[in-house]
Amino acid sequence: MGRMFSALDRLRASEAPGADIAIAESISVAMHRWDLARRKNDGDAEKTVREQLAELTQHWLDTSVPTPDTLVLQTDAILELDDDLG
Repeated sequence: MGRMFSALDRLRASEAPGADIAIAESISVAMHRWDLARRKNDGDAEKTVREQLAELTQHWLDTSVPTPDTLVLQTDAILELDDDLG
């Protein structure tokens, strides 16, 4: 789990966006909770934390990874090329 702290420290040092740091902190806390539940053999708590981790991961992917909806492409060059062919 020490690597999580190291990753958080690197994010803060690199002046990453606050939202990225907040998600990383939430994931770190959830990982610690999952580890504790696993060590206690608390299957219900483990399942709950795994579900929370899945939600946090999805949130991070939704906000951090560009999707076709968020990509901006310059189309002028394509239009000019088509005009030259005509």
